[in-house]
Amino acid sequence: AMGASTSITWTASDNVGVTAIALYYSTDNGGAWTTIATGLANSGTRSWTVPNSATTQALVRVVATDLAANTAQDESDAVFTIADQTLPAVGLTAPTAGVTWPAGSSHSITWTASDNVGVTWVGLELSTDNGGSWSDIALALSNTGSYGWSVPASPTATAKVRITVKDAALNAKSATS
Repeated sequence: AMGASTSITWTASDNVGVTAIALYYSTDNGGAWTTIATGLANSGTRSWTVPNSATTQALVRVVATDLAANTAQDESDAVFTIADQTLPAVGLTAPTAGVTWPAGSSHSITWTASDNVGVTWVGLELSTDNGGSWSDIALALSNTGSYGWSVPASPTATAKVRITVKDAALNAKSATS
């Protein structure tokens, strides 16, 4: 999972001794490589904080160097997935508790939302029974932070607005007024 700490393990040997280990990762099945660390001792293990790069095509490469500057390398036996498991953050900034929006008026529902990769979906819902049931206001909105809303013409003193945001991995988080 993105941001998680995991161990990369390897074995390397040489007739005159391995002098350095270098570690790399790829998110595109080996098309491009990013350095994790170089000049490591041949300890056989290294902690790695998985990058915020969701992919199903990840690989890790180990390169061993000996005293004569000869190198050998090996890669993961198969691609693996780096999954986004971080929930988005969301806050509903309007309407707030205690505010009165007259039935039939127009107001902006506003929010703040962020994610380690990006918010890809926003949904707004209305409850007229203090959260007992919900109906859709608007779904599949962009994360613009604002939605112009025509308040329904049926008055209630127990209205709540709920926002739900999702990222590309469908991690979801909600906030209620």
